[in-house]
Amino acid sequence: FLNEMLSCHTEGCTIQELVESIKANGAYTQAYLGSLPRQLNRGYDFFGLDGEVVYANEVSQSYASGDSEPMMLAAFRNFFLLAEVLEWLSRQSECRPAEIKDVVNQHYPQWNNPKQAADRVWWLRFFGLATPAPDETMIGKRVSISPKGRQVLARMDFTNRTRIGSQVEGPSTASLKSVSYKQIVKEIAEHSDMILNYKQLKGIHNGLHANSGKRFVILSGLSGTGKTKMLQHYAEAYCNVLDLDSSELVKLVSITPAFRDHTHLLGYLNPLTKPPSYVPGELTQFLLNAQDNPQYPFFLILDEMNLARVEFYLAPILSAMESGTEIVLHDSTEIDFPNALHKWPSNVFLAGTVNMDETTHAFSDKVLDRAFTMEFWDIDLEGYFAQNSTDAVVRKTIDALYSTLKPAHLHFGYRTVKAIVDYVNIAVQTDPNDKMDALDQAVFSKVLPKLRGQQTTELVKALEEILVICEGLPSCQQKVASMLQRLNETGITRFWR
Repeated sequence: FLNEMLSCHTEGCTIQELVESIKANGAYTQAYLGSLPRQLNRGYDFFGLDGEVVYANEVSQSYASGDSEPMMLAAFRNFFLLAEVLEWLSRQSECRPAEIKDVVNQHYPQWNNPKQAADRVWWLRFFGLATPAPDETMIGKRVSISPKGRQVLARMDFTNRTRIGSQVEGPSTASLKSVSYKQIVKEIAEHSDMILNYKQLKGIHNGLHANSGKRFVILSGLSGTGKTKMLQHYAEAYCNVLDLDSSELVKLVSITPAFRDHTHLLGYLNPLTKPPSYVPGELTQFLLNAQDNPQYPFFLILDEMNLARVEFYLAPILSAMESGTEIVLHDSTEIDFPNALHKWPSNVFLAGTVNMDETTHAFSDKVLDRAFTMEFWDIDLEGYFAQNSTDAVVRKTIDALYSTLKPAHLHFGYRTVKAIVDYVNIAVQTDPNDKMDALDQAVFSKVLPKLRGQQTTELVKALEEILVICEGLPSCQQKVASMLQRLNETGITRFWR
């Protein structure tokens, strides 16, 4: 291939002429031939390049005359960097090109540059040592070593060479990039419509930074108060302040009762395939990325985390948080996948949201000892209505219901408020005379079903006051009256018969 190129361009020719000549010869027809001259010039200085004109330089002229030493020196220098990148790839499952650039530039800070790292990745793809192939777009794709790459790597000796990533990192490289509470507040206030509760937000920030070994907070309390939304806004603001892409650094996992062990999150070894294979969980690659990039913050949000027993599905992580030991993924020597996380990454910010009702599980001390637990029982109705124009009657009814139900811990969150307002608004658009009927149905559907409990002073008082508040809402009045009667007769009541 090199000889063919030499015979075509010794006197100088354009890249297009060179490509057409090679294709006409029939040996090489790939579409990416047009990029090869620039790649050879940039990676090995094998040819001269002036704009679109390729010409012979000292290296190629020496090679043409039978002296391969200049080319060999260039190839040797670059080949071992290719080999080192390939060896680093063999220790990863897959990675972004930007990660390769970072580790290569860190390994050779004195003479390497971002373009050289990108060139190495291209060459590895071109020779089939890494995937994807060079004619495939890299948008959204990650690079990984190919089977051919592993065969080539097995023939190389790294005994006296320093592997990429094996150096002891200095504090400036490995230290986590952090953001202050004031920066978070400013970012959210400027780019979000979230109703800020500064005390709650400060509690989250302090809890996630109090212990660098286990950054773990649990947000409990009233459903619909915006616990998950607040965590998402916090994480995205953190990334935005650092000018980082939150799509790769923020992970939301919805927990279901099916999470009976850690395999949903960390994956499992499948011994039935030949050879055996590893099936990653929802968090496997996320945590491996966090381990490989200790300078970046990674945010893991577990939504409704106590719908399953936390001690079951989070056990390896909870143990690693406390002991600092590795998180074992598998013990097979036959598969191409990391055996373990070296330890729980200290750059992972773990936060969970929980609701406490008959569908959820209580927490053990093992979980509570590792987390800062915060309660979210209040919402800012005034702030909500300031941002969302609402009919005066609807607003007055919602305010009254919230204030009445709060002492009995049966009040509601932003989600319920929005549902009532939206329902009435759409009904009025359909028929302006339907406002009260719509409000009656909305309160009946979104507030009353949550009223239940044993006979207490607070519950009796709440139901009696709701009868007054719901004057003009016949369906609600009738239902509350029947619930109050059942409470007086049996000592217990609920919406459902």
